[in-house]
Amino acid sequence: MASIIPGVGGTPNIGGAVSGLFSSIGDMQAANEYSTEATIEGQNATIATASGKIQGQMTQRNITLATGTEEATTAAGGFSNSGSGGDLMRASLEQGALAKSLVANQSAITVLGYQEKQAAAKAQEKAANTKAIGGIIGSVASLFGF
Repeated sequence: MASIIPGVGGTPNIGGAVSGLFSSIGDMQAANEYSTEATIEGQNATIATASGKIQGQMTQRNITLATGTEEATTAAGGFSNSGSGGDLMRASLEQGALAKSLVANQSAITVLGYQEKQAAAKAQEKAANTKAIGGIIGSVASLFGF
């Protein structure tokens, strides 16, 4: 069989063209799934950011409660916040600061993990779309015997 367009290309490959088109449809569906995955990972990063802020606030509340209790206990015993009472207060504040730093760092690590997954999904989406376009072009070319 000759080319569809006289003088252009060789024998058309209809079976290859159809196969290539169906393959491209699959690649477009995969790209859509990667896009959905990227959206979900972005939402996860947003949730993790909010969760980190809430945990930070809860930690601050616990620090305030602990130091308030220590201050009240020290005052009830007739002591001031100097000496041992002051040392206990400083130790509690330092422990609280460490806890807050830990919460902030863990939250940042979690958010960055989701953002990394989001970037990877976007890259896979782009690759699948590029492959789909190449498949469509190849299918059309095979119809014309190229």
